[in-house]
Amino acid sequence: MQAWKTEIEADRAFGESYRSALEQYKMLIDTYNANTQRQSLSLQQYDTDLKRVDMQLRQYETEARVYATKLDVYKTKAQIGETQAKTKIEVSRLKLEKYKAELSQKEQELRAMMEKNKDVVNLYQADIQAYTAEANAIGESIRLMVESLVKLACSVL
Repeated sequence: MQAWKTEIEADRAFGESYRSALEQYKMLIDTYNANTQRQSLSLQQYDTDLKRVDMQLRQYETEARVYATKLDVYKTKAQIGETQAKTKIEVSRLKLEKYKAELSQKEQELRAMMEKNKDVVNLYQADIQAYTAEANAIGESIRLMVESLVKLACSVL
């Protein structure tokens, strides 16, 4: 009877040590999950930033179209007096060229920012894939350990 109690106590201690190991693996997986969620939030922030930049670009395009429409109005009014019209058209053309140049510069800056953010997003996506693969491997390792423990427990009993 005493040998049987000793064997049960040994098996219990063995099970407790593996439970502790499983809890440590669970904490590691939780840490990886937290990192993955943090990376996901970061990607969402970059996505929001890209959408904001896209909206700014669309706003500049709309303003350019509005300005072009105003130029058409000036051209129509210019038919009243050729001299006055030529002056107004030239001034408007210069303003439009300046605005186009500024818009082009802003567009280049925004595109560069989008490319930079795209690289960062790709980097974070790679990190998330790595964390996911590592978490899956740990999960599989834990599953195999538990399966081994169950088989060992069944063979002991």
